[in-house]
Amino acid sequence: MIRQRTTIFNPTKSNDGIIEAVDSSHLQLSSIDYQCEDKFILQTPKFKYIDKLRIQLNQFHSESILFSKYQAGLNIYCKPKIGDEGFNQEEFFNELNQMMTNLFDIPRDGWINSLDTLFYHEPSTGSESFIEYVRKLTGNESNVNLEVSPNIEYVYDGEKVVLKLNGKSLANTTITKNSKFNKEIGLFLIEKGISSEDDIVLSGLRVILNGDDDKNEEYLQKTLFHVKRRQRQSRGTYSSQVKENGMHPFLKTDIHSDIPNDEDLIQCKLYYYLDLNKSFFVDKYQLPKEFTSYVNFGNTDLELPEYKINEWGSEILMEIENNQQISLPLHSRYQLPNNESSIRVTGINDPLIFYGCDVKDSYLLESSPFDNRLDIGGNYERFFTDNTVFYHLSSHENQLQINIPRGNESIKKINFVTNLIFIAGVVLIFYKIVQGIFKRNPSAGTRKNE
Repeated sequence: MIRQRTTIFNPTKSNDGIIEAVDSSHLQLSSIDYQCEDKFILQTPKFKYIDKLRIQLNQFHSESILFSKYQAGLNIYCKPKIGDEGFNQEEFFNELNQMMTNLFDIPRDGWINSLDTLFYHEPSTGSESFIEYVRKLTGNESNVNLEVSPNIEYVYDGEKVVLKLNGKSLANTTITKNSKFNKEIGLFLIEKGISSEDDIVLSGLRVILNGDDDKNEEYLQKTLFHVKRRQRQSRGTYSSQVKENGMHPFLKTDIHSDIPNDEDLIQCKLYYYLDLNKSFFVDKYQLPKEFTSYVNFGNTDLELPEYKINEWGSEILMEIENNQQISLPLHSRYQLPNNESSIRVTGINDPLIFYGCDVKDSYLLESSPFDNRLDIGGNYERFFTDNTVFYHLSSHENQLQINIPRGNESIKKINFVTNLIFIAGVVLIFYKIVQGIFKRNPSAGTRKNE
């Protein structure tokens, strides 16, 4: 039996007139543009060499309580199973690639090590195969419109799979009983008059459609409960732009924000999270003084060209002072030469800027049905403790474009001539050295005659 929990947020001020029909077999809502989350708990075959796996496809953003803010695109995290005999690397990657091959085009050596986890990120990716896989897992019972760029999260914890979908609801929101599913539907709105940022009050209805319960007499229940959000929205804003500077561009960010002051907060610090594709890197020795701490995972070899690196790139988390403007120096790696253009245009995600705040009564965060924190994945969340809440500043940018200079294919001829001259020079130097030795050391026979 598959467990399905559907949460539907009513954007109006009242639930009156929202439900058009309800009984023990179905629920029909009026046609309103709802935001919706489906959570499925599935029993699937266990992996032999994978301990935990989290796939996050982030395409849809909203400030609704249903949504957590992560870096846009595809984020995949995987922990290998380590037994008494250690870690079987070959078998682990065979099992991981067997699953990934049917969903995403990820090279075996494209992952980076991040803390104790393998991590892969791609800002934009073809998601059709993954969405089709999700349709099959859920038996097409989702109430989220999968045609309108949904967020999808697949989590394998070693025992079961938890699948979360959120985004816009289907145009015709009618949920029916299914003998293979235990369904719980919540229709909620926020009681704004008695809610605050750190204490949100939800009121509404719960509908139970148990597939194996013929009577199902208590299918409709009124409900009201409090939610303490981990992911919160700051009133602050920021904007980023790239200042071209040849192979060493600057990522400039203007920040307009005040430190949060909700009642449950203890202390707050401002953070800057950035992922960079393998065309760029940050040199920790050239960080401006505004960045007071620094964590970087990925290939940190500063000399390798882009085409010699297999990993997707790197992720960076930094604490920053409350400056109004910061400028992060980036370094471009040498690109593969091309005769058609002397510039390669590539994109990076806009950084995420947020306050990380220690909070009182942190146990209330974990009791929220919408808390998305796990011990694997979640971009920046992994670097913070369980008692941290996040206040996200708003930005209108998603992708930033950067021009990288590159040579043309005549560089091969130049390299050949350069190497030839270098070899000739080395040969000449050795020739002169040997010649000098023979001049200083005449033969023994010559010395005897003298």
